[in-house]
Amino acid sequence: MSEIKGRLQRINIDGVLESNYLVEIMRSDKWTVYPTVLRTDRPDRVAAALLEGRAAIVIDGTPMAVIAPATLSMLMTSASDYYQNWLVASLLRVVRYIALLASVLLPALYVALTTYHQEAIPTPLLITMAAARSNVPLPSVGEVVLLMVMFDIIREAGSRVPSGVGSALTIGGTLVVGDAAVRAGIISSPIIIVVAGIVIAVFAIPDYDLAQAIRFTTYPMIIAAAILGMYGILFVSIALALHVASLESFGVPYLSPGAPSRPSEYKDFVMRAPWFRQKLRPASTAYPDPLRQGPGSP
Repeated sequence: MSEIKGRLQRINIDGVLESNYLVEIMRSDKWTVYPTVLRTDRPDRVAAALLEGRAAIVIDGTPMAVIAPATLSMLMTSASDYYQNWLVASLLRVVRYIALLASVLLPALYVALTTYHQEAIPTPLLITMAAARSNVPLPSVGEVVLLMVMFDIIREAGSRVPSGVGSALTIGGTLVVGDAAVRAGIISSPIIIVVAGIVIAVFAIPDYDLAQAIRFTTYPMIIAAAILGMYGILFVSIALALHVASLESFGVPYLSPGAPSRPSEYKDFVMRAPWFRQKLRPASTAYPDPLRQGPGSP
């Protein structure tokens, strides 16, 4: 808490129009795309963070509050996880982590398998994919990058129009452009399934800033797969894991409580235990008061 106050006091800026003004100045890892704070407009999410010993920064003129410190597991958690059955919430969390891995690895795996490792594809599927790509002029990496850029442009255009029109534009434009590209022989039909799966998987990530970072990470993974195949995916995955493990959010390790390992906090990590609310706060945010509530609480 004292570190957050100190960084706020050192800020020298003539105006703050949005929460990201403060976030970019305060964060210690300025060259990473991964968010090290959580920005939310939900009062219940802010209240829950305060009970855990985290700090909430509210900026005048914007509905977004900044919660710090924030870890990867916190960014992958939705407030609705605590409003439903713990088994359902645990299953949804596991699905989110699967979606996270799929959004990063799925396009790169497609490029690597179709370019260098065709023997790893089952023969009936390989024949079907080869027939679909027989008249396509672009290599696999060109197909993936072209379609992903097209989808990103359509999604960005959808965010610039009224909300009711934006969702229809994103879905309708994606279907029309994808179908037209397949009919014109520019791309193959299997790549439509792959990229559509990536787009849906990214939407499953609850934090918008983290989803944007995942979209950025996908492109280096695709390029590495196009150059070195599965070895490229392995090298980039190791570099990405080292980078994420080196991040900190105001002194708290980004992968906490997984690394460093804190088994006492696993009850509300990847899965949620039925009795998740404990008297003690997480070890990373427990100082100076380890209790969630006052001394008079049961």
